[in-house]
Order: sequence, then C-alpha cells, then structure tokens
Amino acid sequence: MQIREVVLVAGGGGAGALLRYGVHDTWPLTTGSFPTTTLLLNLVGAFALGVVVEIGTRRGGAPAWARPLLGMGVLGAFTTFGGFTVETVQMLDAGRTSDAVAYVVLSLVAGVMTATAGLYVTGWRGGMPVPDDGES
Repeated sequence: MQIREVVLVAGGGGAGALLRYGVHDTWPLTTGSFPTTTLLLNLVGAFALGVVVEIGTRRGGAPAWARPLLGMGVLGAFTTFGGFTVETVQMLDAGRTSDAVAYVVLSLVAGVMTATAGLYVTGWRGGMPVPDDGES
C-alpha cells in the first residue's frame, strides 16, 4: 500500500462520513422508528459503488485515484454497516423482530439490486463494450 492511497482513502473517508452525518442530522432517526435514513444512505451508496466499479474496474475508464478515493473512502464511510448492525440489534432488543428481519432482507436485496442498477445504468450511458476477460 502506498502513502498516496492511504491519503486518498482517509480523505475520502472523512468526506463520506461528513456527508453521512449531514444526512442523519437532516433526517434523524427517532427511537422506535424504522431506520429509513440509514437504509436510503446504504442504497444510494450501493448504487454509487456500482457506478464506480463499472467505470473504474470493469471498464478501466477512471483515473487510478478514483477507486481508493471514491470507492473505499467516500462510499466506504458514507454507507454504514455498523449503523445497520446496531439498528438491527436495537430492533431485536425492543421485540421488533419482524421490523428487524424486514430491514435485513430489504437492505441486502435492495442493496444488491441498486448496485447492479449502478452497473447497468453506467454501462448503458457510456455505450462502451465491456472488455472480454476471456471467461466467456
């Protein structure tokens, strides 16, 4: 790992954490409510990660700094597995098992769907063929 990558990830992580904080500050979670804010943050982050992966990894069209800054840094801090986990445990502790199960299933299924949508939307708009990796 190079110092340049560490700085990019750290800088992006700071920016992503501040963005997440701002969203939670604007739309705070209330005790006993469904954690919609965290769910939406994670879905937006999954979509954006799909875009970053499509442009930067699959197509090779992004500069070398983009993946550590945006993928690992900004989006790694913008999305929150920790928040998701704590909110799930809190719902379980409060006896809200059906909400907790719905939150986990919705987060996982919708997260994969939005990341996939990011891949497809970016590929469609870019109009570039995906490179043949020889595994077809």
